[in-house]
Amino acid sequence: MRFAGRCALVTGAAGGIGAAIVALLWAEGAAVAATDRDTRGITAEALLPGDLRDRAFCDALPGAAREALGTLDIVVNNAGAITRGPVTRTGDDDFALSMAVNVEAPFRICRAAIPLIAADGGGAIVNIASCWGLRPGPNHALYCATKAALASLTQCMGLDHAGEGARVNAVCPNEVNTPMLRSGFARRGLDPDTAVADLGRTVPLGRIAEPEDIAEVALFLASDAARYDTGALYEVTEGNRSDEDVRGKGRARHRRAVGDGAGHRAAPDRGGGAGLHRAARSRRGVRGDRGRPGRSGGGGPCDV
Repeated sequence: MRFAGRCALVTGAAGGIGAAIVALLWAEGAAVAATDRDTRGITAEALLPGDLRDRAFCDALPGAAREALGTLDIVVNNAGAITRGPVTRTGDDDFALSMAVNVEAPFRICRAAIPLIAADGGGAIVNIASCWGLRPGPNHALYCATKAALASLTQCMGLDHAGEGARVNAVCPNEVNTPMLRSGFARRGLDPDTAVADLGRTVPLGRIAEPEDIAEVALFLASDAARYDTGALYEVTEGNRSDEDVRGKGRARHRRAVGDGAGHRAAPDRGGGAGLHRAARSRRGVRGDRGRPGRSGGGGPCDV
């Protein structure tokens, strides 16, 4: 098993991509500390529920995970929030939420985790960014801007901390079939199942990604197979090319399939958080027989 003896912290672990990451890490032998606003239903060695908008929580989270598990080898910053709409239809609270969850929380968690990872002999941080942070889509201004910031932060940290044995990379998904994506369709008056199927027909592979598709890439970046990767942004794009002509055509197809959200008030979705009430089932360094983690919630317009 790739991660036998490794200890990992995963944010936004209650559903969507986060739940898939926790499940795959478990299947590969890792001990996991899981965090989200509500950790009921998650099975992991340590549950650390709370709110990622809490700065003190974020600062203490890597240390709490390390205390619960014994070491800290892997951090996956998966939690995300999405506010839909152009800037003229978003408020100060929308801005504060998006910045806090998508940028400040990963910043604080990485800042606290890197010295611990270095002290424990090196490891990997994987941030879940977005293709929309590299090439923005319509009517998601705050989401695109904050995911762009996370991508840039990933590149900077990958460069700055490589010598300390801390590799930092990011996964940049396109649309993923998660509750967060589906909630956007429902808010626009669309049937989520129909909208997901219609959207899948606009991409070369014939379907949008499932959470497990993204989780597999995250685990690759966390593994020794990616030992020579740091500061990299791994796009998971369903075959969509990135040149401007194809992007324009793809956006037109996307709007025809699911609408562009124009005329709808921005509405934030919160894709997972955490706050330190050091709950739970912490088994320091204990492995043993385990079932597969439960799943619920999660998502991203395009990813988390």
